[in-house]
Amino acid sequence: MTAKTFTSAFDIGKRCDRGRRPNNEDKVLCVEDRSQQIDEQLRRTWGRLYIVADGVGGNEDGEVASERVINGLMHHYYQGEHPEGISPAARLQQAIQVTTREIFDESLQKDNNMRSTLAVALILDPEGERDKRRAIISNVGDSPVILFRKGQAPRKLTRDHVRKDQSLAQSMGEAMVNVDMINEELHVDDIILVCSDGLTDGVKGPVPPREIEKVVRSMSSQAASEELVRQAKRYGSNDNISAIVIRNGDRPPPIRMIKHSLMALLGVLLLAFGGVALAQIGTSGEIRIPGTNFSFTSAEDPNRPILNPTTGLMETPTPAPTATPEPTPVPLVSTQAPAVAPGGGGQQQQPGSPPTVTRPTEHPPASDPPPASDPPPASDPPPASDPPPASDPP
Repeated sequence: MTAKTFTSAFDIGKRCDRGRRPNNEDKVLCVEDRSQQIDEQLRRTWGRLYIVADGVGGNEDGEVASERVINGLMHHYYQGEHPEGISPAARLQQAIQVTTREIFDESLQKDNNMRSTLAVALILDPEGERDKRRAIISNVGDSPVILFRKGQAPRKLTRDHVRKDQSLAQSMGEAMVNVDMINEELHVDDIILVCSDGLTDGVKGPVPPREIEKVVRSMSSQAASEELVRQAKRYGSNDNISAIVIRNGDRPPPIRMIKHSLMALLGVLLLAFGGVALAQIGTSGEIRIPGTNFSFTSAEDPNRPILNPTTGLMETPTPAPTATPEPTPVPLVSTQAPAVAPGGGGQQQQPGSPPTVTRPTEHPPASDPPPASDPPPASDPPPASDPPPASDPP
């Protein structure tokens, strides 16, 4: 069962879940659920009543007993017969005793032992001002009421009525019960959690109070009550799970709204920053951001990779071809054969014969340099030496 209630005075949410049980013996009730029978004037005079009842498992008609608790208490507190001038605390005490007696009488008629726990938060708000409100907390059994106040550790306001073997020492459905009452002044933004022990008793241990506080502080009361039920299931609760979250203050904005607002603001800032930066790009490739000492300069690097503007891929530069130097032509030199000494061997140049042409040895061209670096300049071949003058023939 889910209900969502918000008044000008409070942010209220509730959730009742059967958990892993086949049936649900938990019941929850808020005064706003009975707005047709309990008008605003009654609520202003006698406060706002919030009830959680947990039918005792193993007993007969546990779900009937919890139903009788929430309906009987709501009726007897606001519309029952009470002495004139009675205080709200005494009025609540009397309503609890009348309700438990009714359940006891019904159990005798049915010849069963139906029982239920009870946890109550009564918020007194006669002036409608948050800093002047009070809470009267009451319980029978082991269903807890927890107070979350800023700057303080979470505080359990109730005392469990259990024996050493963890069985209930008392419960609603007995002829008479000893009711604990706590009067607590409320601060602005105080949060009260009224719940069944299915939220605090899991296989892995109870949901830690600090974790509960993170949930109730970060979201609306209705969203928090639903999240607390999910948390209890993750902690392995095998019981029915119920929670009423009462905030003495404004409902916080949804988390998703905060996230969307932050993302939108971040996007606007990035666009503004990018626009300013682009506006400062000059022809020299330098970016200057006004109001800062940052300067980014883009220097031309001949060795940097070149990206194709169409594909966006890096292109491999093709090295320029290296020219091979051509050898310097050597002119032909006309010479005469040298004279042969008398008696010497060899042939002698005959008079009137054409001169002998001597072709000097050509130097090979310089080898090609590696493509990575420019080739060194080819050296000029040494000039040919003039032959000695020929001697006159005899």
